[in-house]
Amino acid sequence: MGLKKEIIPLKNWIIVGIIEAIFIAISLGLWDYFKGEELYYFRYIVQGVLFAFIMSFMFFKYKIVEEKEEKNASRFWYITRRI
Repeated sequence: MGLKKEIIPLKNWIIVGIIEAIFIAISLGLWDYFKGEELYYFRYIVQGVLFAFIMSFMFFKYKIVEEKEEKNASRFWYITRRI
């Protein structure tokens, strides 16, 4: 059995991108808040969305799965060969 790459559906890319964008925007906002700096909400949203889009586009494209062997086909070949 070997491994093969399958393309992840666009819906999953979007869901992961949204989760990453929210996490990045909140973490950047908290960073500035605890440093005592002024909060720039638009900056957090833009950075979160752009970074999440780039990350999901570049690194979340394929998943590695094992190839499934068709047991019925090999069994059929074995049975017909014996006849």
